[in-house]
Amino acid sequence: MPRGRGLRIGGIDGAPRARPRAISEGTTTGRPRARAFEPATGHRVLPHTADVILEAWGPDRRTCLAEAVLALVGIFAAPLPGAVASRMERTIPPGGGPAELLVGLLEEVIYLAEVEGVVPRAVTVDDDRASGGLRAALTVVPLADAERTGPAPKGIARHALEFAGGARGWRCRVVVDV
Repeated sequence: MPRGRGLRIGGIDGAPRARPRAISEGTTTGRPRARAFEPATGHRVLPHTADVILEAWGPDRRTCLAEAVLALVGIFAAPLPGAVASRMERTIPPGGGPAELLVGLLEEVIYLAEVEGVVPRAVTVDDDRASGGLRAALTVVPLADAERTGPAPKGIARHALEFAGGARGWRCRVVVDV
């Protein structure tokens, strides 16, 4: 991969996060709350009946995809700092639009954990111009060198799937079957 083309996001060995941007929130009483800060890049995991919802966001599609991978891994594993890492690349074929690329990437992460016994610690996502899909460069550690933080995901639900970009960047919301 040419230098400077991909976007690298990661925890332990990843790039620093972008500056936070202010957002305002209202309340049911009609009075505004104090301003909250949401980083320009990030993710969170929310409980859902028998499932987990992950949300990720970033200034562009590639950042949002990378954050979604880190959120997915965070559901079930936390790579230990001293774990020996290796790199692998995966190509995600084009689907029916950006949401299908997101699902394909997350399903690949589940496959890597289940079949190859590794989890990403950092990820670089880039467009694969030749195929119209994605290229993901993953820094992975053995699952045995990660602390288990929850049950392993079984799959990605396509219902309630959201992935779109706008003036404030890209956001996704995914239901993960655990």
